[in-house]
Amino acid sequence: MKWVDYSCKYGLGYLLNNGYIGINFNDSTKLIVDSESNRYRYFDKHQNSYENTKMVDIDDHPEELKKKITLFNYFKGYLMNNFKKTRENQTMSIKIHVKKWVKNNKAIVFRLSNKVVQVIF
Repeated sequence: MKWVDYSCKYGLGYLLNNGYIGINFNDSTKLIVDSESNRYRYFDKHQNSYENTKMVDIDDHPEELKKKITLFNYFKGYLMNNFKKTRENQTMSIKIHVKKWVKNNKAIVFRLSNKVVQVIF
């Protein structure tokens, strides 16, 4: 997993080993996209599971998500240009995403939706 932390302004973007890119925005919303697809899954502040979300075409998004899609494109460009793209685990699904994260001056901790915790010192 690779990440870029712009939480001082927008949020945290990440690139999973399966090619999925996600952003956890500062307003507690999330956007997840397969790097080879134009479809995304958007979580509003109150959604924590996939049951109430749906896949939407990134080129045909609701107007209220325009700024987030623009930010996503910047995050995606940075992540894809600065980190080697790998697909280590082809069986991972888009259902796996960063649910929560915390950072201090010694480490960053990610809790994924499949309850895996990753700590990077």
